[in-house]
Amino acid sequence: AADGKINEYNLLGWEENDSIKLSEDSRRIEFNASLDENDYSDEIILVIDNYSYLEFDLRINDGYDLSRINIGEFINSPKNNIFRIEKDYFSQLDKKPWYREHPLSGLFYKLSANIIFSLVYIFILGIIIIEILRITVIRRSKKYWWYIVISYCILILIDSGVYLFLTKLSFI
Repeated sequence: AADGKINEYNLLGWEENDSIKLSEDSRRIEFNASLDENDYSDEIILVIDNYSYLEFDLRINDGYDLSRINIGEFINSPKNNIFRIEKDYFSQLDKKPWYREHPLSGLFYKLSANIIFSLVYIFILGIIIIEILRITVIRRSKKYWWYIVISYCILILIDSGVYLFLTKLSFI
């Protein structure tokens, strides 16, 4: 639904048994699109004039399964059954920093939810990388111990940077 007029809609990936109906006042679309094991999505492209919001009430098998609802990268698993997108929502997406874009925002949220685990994981991964480099490349060098100390200092700096990134840029 929208508060403007839906002038046109295009359907992509729709089958013969799928149905769509535009209301008489051209402000609401009702549709029924079935999905099967070979059909993963159906698309509707809307052309709307003079609107301030778009309102969605999406259901799967006549029930709400919000974890499976995805509108591109814009809304993934919305929190409410009926949700709105304001008119300037899409223009504000360009202003989002790179770390808040999907899927990076989900990754950083999961990392910041358990910071201790993330830091230990990154540190152990760094130790493995340093030891592989030590055995293959650094071992032949005359400044063997110097390179090992520098490598571990860099690892500690990287771990500290990750800690600051996850805590100061609040993803929770």
